Amino acid sequence: MKFRGSFLAAFLKNFVLIGGTLSVIYFGSVVLLTLIYSRIDPPVTSLMVLRTLQGEKVRPSRPLAFTRIPLAARNAIVYLEDHEFWTHHGIVWGAIREAWAANQRAGRLERGGSTITQQLARTLFLVPDRMYLRKILEAGAALILEVLLTKERILTLYLNQIEWGPGVFGIEAGSRYQFGVGVRSLDQEQIARLVTIITNPLTYSVETYTRNRGMVARYEALMDR
Repeated sequence: MKFRGSFLAAFLKNFVLIGGTLSVIYFGSVVLLTLIYSRIDPPVTSLMVLRTLQGEKVRPSRPLAFTRIPLAARNAIVYLEDHEFWTHHGIVWGAIREAWAANQRAGRLERGGSTITQQLARTLFLVPDRMYLRKILEAGAALILEVLLTKERILTLYLNQIEWGPGVFGIEAGSRYQFGVGVRSLDQEQIARLVTIITNPLTYSVETYTRNRGMVARYEALMDR
């Protein structure tokens, strides 16, 4: 029993030490990359790497400056994805509590309660697997993004880096992939469809989103504003 106790104590000590070291490396990397991304656009993200490993052909992104992204698109994203974006500090605890309660009722991780900042953190630094550890790392990275970047920069990175189709990243590339023209050429109804599909751009397009009731509700919410 004494040997088992000593072995368990040593194992836990080493486990905590390794976990702490990995956390320092991860969050240190997030800080460094965030400082870099405050001035330049990411040449590659963790999600791009994942899609490449999955055999997807990743198309070059076409980053736009904040003022070059149509106001209608910016407002639509915030309205659907994170209506408290301009006032929160990266995390909305009420949304997380609601997601936690829903997951407990479902018996699995279904909802995340993620803000735009958390979604950006996941895109830049993590993978979209539904795991509680990822949610913890995502939340920590989101707080770092909020401290080191302006809200405008966070929203610009988000719109320029999230997925809009198989291997398609960023709103400009997404617009050209979905409609054949740049996002500045879209009308309000087209922008609504483009923003609608970001919850599942690998399965649905601006033409097929009507097959999904949730996406139809998103589209109608935007058009009814």
